[in-house]
Amino acid sequence: MISIFVLLFLLSSKHFKEFEQEHLIQNNRNNSDYTNIVKIGSFEGADIYHSTNSQCGDYLEICVNEKKNSYEIISKFNYRIFLSDIK
Repeated sequence: MISIFVLLFLLSSKHFKEFEQEHLIQNNRNNSDYTNIVKIGSFEGADIYHSTNSQCGDYLEICVNEKKNSYEIISKFNYRIFLSDIK
């Protein structure tokens, strides 16, 4: 038990000098470039977009990195399940 506290103390003391109060507040630094995201189409009322450079991260709409020919959207228990054709 004492070894766990010693280990935690050593780990926290190592990083304590780099701690700043600004680290407690998470700022949204959105540096994403969405110019390579294009709309594939609307499938069952949902607009689906495709990223040509495989960077869909933090995009607010439905975005896929790999484009399929068709998409089927099923709702179960308030979840949307996306099915697609197999290439």
